[in-house]
Amino acid sequence: MRIPKRLAGLAAVAMAGALAVTACSPPETEDDTTDPGAVDLGWEGCEDNPDACHVGPVAEGGEFTMMISLPFEGWSQLRAGANSVYVLQAVEGIFPNLSRYNPSGEFVYDEHFYAEEPHLVNEDPLTISWTISEDAVWNDGTPITYKDVKYIWYNASGNEDLCEGCEPPSTAVWGMVESVEGADDGKTVTVTLEEGANNPEWEVVFAAGGYPSHLAEEEGFDWENDPAAMGESTVWFTETMPTWSGGPWIIEDGTLTERVVKVPNENYWGPQPNLERIVGEVVADPGTWIPALRNRDIDGGSPATFDVDVFRELDTVDGIHYSAGSAGSVWEHIDIMTEHEYLSDLELRRAIFTAIDVEHTTTAIWGDDVPVNQRLNHTFSQLSPYFEDFRTPTGFGSGDVDAARAILEDAGYTGAEAGDTLTTPDGDEVPPIRFRWTTGNTNRANTGELVQEYLADIGINVELDPSDDLGGMLVAGDYDLVIFGWSGSPLFVNGLTQLWTSPSGSNFNRIENDEIDALAAEALEQLSLDDAAVIANQLNELLMNEAAVLPLWDSPAFDFISDDFVNMRPNHNSSARLWYNQEEWGVLAAD
Repeated sequence: MRIPKRLAGLAAVAMAGALAVTACSPPETEDDTTDPGAVDLGWEGCEDNPDACHVGPVAEGGEFTMMISLPFEGWSQLRAGANSVYVLQAVEGIFPNLSRYNPSGEFVYDEHFYAEEPHLVNEDPLTISWTISEDAVWNDGTPITYKDVKYIWYNASGNEDLCEGCEPPSTAVWGMVESVEGADDGKTVTVTLEEGANNPEWEVVFAAGGYPSHLAEEEGFDWENDPAAMGESTVWFTETMPTWSGGPWIIEDGTLTERVVKVPNENYWGPQPNLERIVGEVVADPGTWIPALRNRDIDGGSPATFDVDVFRELDTVDGIHYSAGSAGSVWEHIDIMTEHEYLSDLELRRAIFTAIDVEHTTTAIWGDDVPVNQRLNHTFSQLSPYFEDFRTPTGFGSGDVDAARAILEDAGYTGAEAGDTLTTPDGDEVPPIRFRWTTGNTNRANTGELVQEYLADIGINVELDPSDDLGGMLVAGDYDLVIFGWSGSPLFVNGLTQLWTSPSGSNFNRIENDEIDALAAEALEQLSLDDAAVIANQLNELLMNEAAVLPLWDSPAFDFISDDFVNMRPNHNSSARLWYNQEEWGVLAAD
């Protein structure tokens, strides 16, 4: 089933947390499957036919080694500290194939998982139901049932009566749920929201297959009756390499932060994968990517970071396909820790964001040959029909040093000159400010050096301090300034709560604004996406004025693969990127 265009053509949130926006409705296609008899071996056809390009005859077996561009911090995305693109890529394929965004931006349900697809049972209270296939089981033969969905609800409910110590990336969706019930031996799942609660993206966000809750019980976690045990079980899932699977792949071996090896799950009820093994190898240094590809130490990559030098050098590598693009679903931003002793001052934050020159940074990082859209809205890219520019009117990102100095002078600061030290109205020198980013990310390191120069012009000393643990650093708030990215899908409503509201575990910079909280809740109450988008933009204007998150640009993504393989295609509408359809990958059969 395809979700109507009113959902499929939008974009926005989930995490390394998710975020972003696409604008155009996807092109119509005749069906969701590729024709095994068709041949389209390059990526040239992906622009016109993104869901069915790069198809051809598949040989039996084979192994593919895919680069993961940074260490994955856990074996589960249940907890905010391990909710990154790298974790997603490492574990992609071991969960049931419930639904996905295709490269065109079209959302489809998996026909093998559902006996009956999600549908609305009642509007007040909003009630959604679906039926899981009788064949759907975890790899140990245990049926997938409503209890596995119930486990997700408990984890992401935000309710300590259900889970103590849970640190979910977001409670936006499951925090509004009143109950998860089962029928027909647990195969029919019914999710009922609290009275008065709605969700305009219900067709997508409640399509959950859950976690193998029976394994938590076997490990001694009485998760249904003991909230503390429920929280402890999420830690266990995050720290323990899965030997379980409900998808086409199962993890055979792996080392956290380094490597994961997947083989077909023989007990998967859907079509078996073509390949006999996929290896995910962490290769964090961009300088080694091209040599590794030339030597075929890796067969491909879909990096979570865009290294311009690597992208340009791909043209010198024989026997590969590569491409670059963006759907607006991944974007970079600089955040300020608002609980910092000095950065808690709004006027200082405003001055910092005004002094940073985003246009100059964009050109310095990307050059003139990589098209990059400026990010001017925290939810909607310039591609979106809902886009409004809230950054430009504030002067943030303008690099206007005189305006930044004027902000500081009006607020009572002195020393806002190059070579001086900025001093607060109380006479205290503003101490050095730490700028942090992920070790190995050249673009972010270069951005830090530029920010160091920009802020020196207003008397602020910036110390550069890369981090090997992005998730841990963000959760702990162990930064003054930080650059990272949100990666999402064509959704936006739930991300308003996930990213910007006071109690959310993904609100890393500790924004506290009652109006933002109220608007995020109001957006969730809408049944119309158009109405929700109006509220989202009201929230975005308030958020911009908080001067806590400076949007930079929509991050282009690039992918590359050996031309020995087939049925692989770029997908800029999914956080999984190239990994989204691993079970279809195969070795190209010889003529």
